Amino acid sequence: MIPETIGIITRWWLHRRFRPYRTYPARQTAVLLVDAQKGLVPDSSRLMSSLLDLVALARRSDFSVVYSKFDAAAEHTFETRAHRLLKEAVKPVDGRDGIPDKLSPGPDDLVLSARSTLSAFKGTDLHEQLQRRGIEHLIIAGPLARISIDSSVRDGVQLGYHVTLIQEAISEDVGEISEYARSTLSRYAQSILSFQQFKKLTRR
Repeated sequence: MIPETIGIITRWWLHRRFRPYRTYPARQTAVLLVDAQKGLVPDSSRLMSSLLDLVALARRSDFSVVYSKFDAAAEHTFETRAHRLLKEAVKPVDGRDGIPDKLSPGPDDLVLSARSTLSAFKGTDLHEQLQRRGIEHLIIAGPLARISIDSSVRDGVQLGYHVTLIQEAISEDVGEISEYARSTLSRYAQSILSFQQFKKLTRR
């Protein structure tokens, strides 16, 4: 009896905790692309296709689009394995550190200075820029869910943003759609949606 009751309570809590956010106001919503760089997002990957769909939807919906790149040339006093992985993936060889041509920023998009940190909020003026624009809702997307996405999601939530993750737009490794969003990141992000669910919520 007790386990059954606990199960019912857990399902109710999860339903309420991860119910879809019902509105994403145009002037208060931004899509944040973290480390969407050539060395991490191959043109032919499913992730690239998902990011293109997300950016196109964001622009149609008048959402802000923000790019945050990792600086492979940065030095770290106490370098971690995560830093080394990122530096190797986007080292400035054959343009691997650049934003893919397919994802080129538009004239109204915000491109942050390349950072040396794992989180898009550290070592950048991202928070100040979002505050200046009145942004309250963040859709965070990009590769390496266990590293820079994880760090950025946690920092975004702690700074008071409503954070949404799109399942198809999070990759745990190059070219792979991640289960990590549903297992670990669900502890932090307020909403985790499929692209189709998110698309329905953005219809005017």
